[in-house]
Amino acid sequence: MTQGDTVVVRLTSDKAGEAHLHAYRLTARLSPGAPAQWRFVAKASGRFRIEWHAQGWLSRTHGPVLATLDVMPE
Repeated sequence: MTQGDTVVVRLTSDKAGEAHLHAYRLTARLSPGAPAQWRFVAKASGRFRIEWHAQGWLSRTHGPVLATLDVMPE
């Protein structure tokens, strides 16, 4: 996508936990069978990690990278 685009990310999980998108500070609490969605304007350009944290994760630990979001400059 390009900086300034509206982005929609749909998330589902078969386990309880949280996903978060670095730099944009978006978090989704996920439960099995309960989808979540992020909708935002891509204001920052770069490559940003979407990470998973199982239920009960410690705030100082990073979970596995699920995907990266690439935002190209205008």
